[in-house]
Amino acid sequence: MKSYFTKYQVQQKIHLQKEASTPKEAKIHDIASAKKELFESKFANLIFHLSDSVMEINWKGFIDHDSYRNILHETFSAIIERNIKKVIFNATDLEALTDENREWTCEHWFSKANDKDIKTFAFIMPKDIFGEVSLKMISEKIATLYNIKSKYFDNTDDALRWIVRQ
Repeated sequence: MKSYFTKYQVQQKIHLQKEASTPKEAKIHDIASAKKELFESKFANLIFHLSDSVMEINWKGFIDHDSYRNILHETFSAIIERNIKKVIFNATDLEALTDENREWTCEHWFSKANDKDIKTFAFIMPKDIFGEVSLKMISEKIATLYNIKSKYFDNTDDALRWIVRQ
């Protein structure tokens, strides 16, 4: 298990530790700020933000069809198992998705998410222009199909700050 902290979480931790009246309270806040990596492959990793009950999937590069679907199945299982209602799609390093994967994502994955009342998504935009176009096509289509709240970001800290307030 790897633990990660964003700039926002470090600031939050420092603030909470200042407010903690005992070392035990400070330790509880420290544990609550942690992230737990649930899954990692050469195409993506899946991180659970423990204190915020947010799932984050970080995409890497161009992803073949089978790997893409397997990663999203793994993500969905982890979300359902933990009763998560908010998801960050970090596509900073994502390259273009095939038409077939975009359609499958909209019509299958987000349909299942919608059925399970997973309605809040933060999208961190890719550096790659083709990845950006792919992600925008998905987010625009799901906005018309489902009652989903989403927003675009260019970094994880801003995405996490927004999604925990929703």
